Amino acid sequence: MGVKFFGQFLLEQGLIKSEQLLATTQFQESRNRPLGSIAVAKGYLSAAQVTEINRQQQSTDRRFGELARELGLMTPEQIEDVLATQRNTRIRIGEALVELGFINEQQLTAQLKAFERDQAPYELARVQLPPDTPHAQFASVCIDLTEKLLLRAGGLSGKRGVVVVSGSERPPSALLTVRIPFSGAVRADYTVSASRDVAFTITRRMLGSTVTLSDELALDALKEFCNVVCGNICAKLSLPEAPAEIGPPEEGPGAFSQFPRGIMVPMHIPDGRFELRLHYP
Repeated sequence: MGVKFFGQFLLEQGLIKSEQLLATTQFQESRNRPLGSIAVAKGYLSAAQVTEINRQQQSTDRRFGELARELGLMTPEQIEDVLATQRNTRIRIGEALVELGFINEQQLTAQLKAFERDQAPYELARVQLPPDTPHAQFASVCIDLTEKLLLRAGGLSGKRGVVVVSGSERPPSALLTVRIPFSGAVRADYTVSASRDVAFTITRRMLGSTVTLSDELALDALKEFCNVVCGNICAKLSLPEAPAEIGPPEEGPGAFSQFPRGIMVPMHIPDGRFELRLHYP
């Protein structure tokens, strides 16, 4: 049991091999084009305009089409056309496995039902917080924006695990950790911990694919990621009479919160680990 992806589930059932799963995900990537690529192919945008929209997405909780329309680069009709093309050409991993001949339609139907039963306890449509979580609205916004910007700024799609109560224990030493303190309307510590492969993916997305990767550079990218998320949290929660403020990001020994109570949210990512912690006085 545990949160997993359909491909992982099929591997555990012995229906496919790891090299078949890799080939399938590569096939998916070739078929499932991002909106920007489709817009360029249709002549609606230039590559430079797509790059600018993607750059702005890294610092705000906004959809590609929303930003393209706001910048005056695409009409609503063009955006809908691009979205329709993406929907009509998108292929799910199960469909890709069938198309490549790794499983058949009957196996796909049976295994999808088995997968749904296996994952039913972990399907969390809404953020479900432990009882008596302090500042519940703040926590829900933190979780929601972290998930969204992990995809939009970091290029990573994950599944949120069950939110659990967390004490003042430190994150695992194998993970790269960054903390940002909140003050003002809410006093709390926002802490992100990521395995190196996840941190390196975020680094490439935020700093460019040609950078020379290192733990130091990955920590810098995680700091920027946390700044972006927390800046959006402040913008969403702040009121004139009760502004939320953040301090500078910290890493290393300073990244471990001294507050005694909090919650931990695992974000399950294929071949990687990402955890969000929120701690309160």
